[in-house]
Amino acid sequence: MFAKLLKHEFKNSRSILGLLTVICLGVAVVAAIAMKLILVSESSGTYTEGSAILMLIAFPLLAMAFLAIIAYGVTSIILLYVQFFKNKFTDEGYLTFTLPTNVHQIYLSSLVNMLIWQVITILTVVVSIGIFVLFGTSADQLINTDLFRVDTSEFVLTFEMLGNELGWTPLNTVQMILQYAFSVVSGLVLATTCITIGATIAKKHKALAAIGIYYGMNYVVNGITTIVSMSAGVMGNDFGGVMSGMSIVTTILNLGIIVGGYFLTTHMMKNKLNLP
Repeated sequence: MFAKLLKHEFKNSRSILGLLTVICLGVAVVAAIAMKLILVSESSGTYTEGSAILMLIAFPLLAMAFLAIIAYGVTSIILLYVQFFKNKFTDEGYLTFTLPTNVHQIYLSSLVNMLIWQVITILTVVVSIGIFVLFGTSADQLINTDLFRVDTSEFVLTFEMLGNELGWTPLNTVQMILQYAFSVVSGLVLATTCITIGATIAKKHKALAAIGIYYGMNYVVNGITTIVSMSAGVMGNDFGGVMSGMSIVTTILNLGIIVGGYFLTTHMMKNKLNLP
């Protein structure tokens, strides 16, 4: 049943988020073309009325393309939260919670779907930037092959020397990756928990209540995380030790949010559901 729920959640998200993903990649192509036109015009060394018009068109296109890529990342997560709210706490909730399954599978399917689309969104943004850099940063080549011939040995050596000076180890890198992964999941759990609380306790304006609770909870959680992680970090003897202490504490706090938020959300869905 969980697989069917996840498939349904993904299908619901795919219709709009899939389109936005394609648009984002298309915008990256437009940005690459705009940048290439600018470089070609500058490299020609001749400025005519046509080239001036071209520049006037290309620069706004470039700016709008980058804004669109940023907007895609923000919009995708907002749409996922809207879908969560509609499926669980509006008229659709009557159908959702009458399915032959339990609230744990219903909630987990939503979380996993959100996480999948988070990964897709991040990869799409990375690929979009890659398209722009590869195809838009050379005036005389379709693909900027010079990027593949850049000597990075000095950069790597400098990075290693700096890491040795600061006490940064491979363990620090692993800790930072884990911290980021847990923070993404805890962010999703925190948001969905706040949506659940707002939709459960409010008789009217459930969406506004959920937004207000989210901003309040997010402010409190960020404050606690900052204070506790910095307190743990000062116990380190060097930069690597400081970052290690902060990373460990932040990861533990994020794990606490995930576990606490999960059980609070499923409890309220099961016992405090307030459908219209």
